[in-house]
Amino acid sequence: MDNCEAIILIHESKKAVENSPFLEKLKKKGCEFTYMVEAIDEYAYSSVRG
Repeated sequence: MDNCEAIILIHESKKAVENSPFLEKLKKKGCEFTYMVEAIDEYAYSSVRG
């Protein structure tokens, strides 16, 4: 997994993210993802990230 340490995808729906050409490239590299599709997810992530 080249450069796939922590990939977090924030979007309004998982389906919208799954159709992204960007995601296809990362899948081919063998990257794993965390989908954040709820409004609270983005808020929580930004709070933790600082």
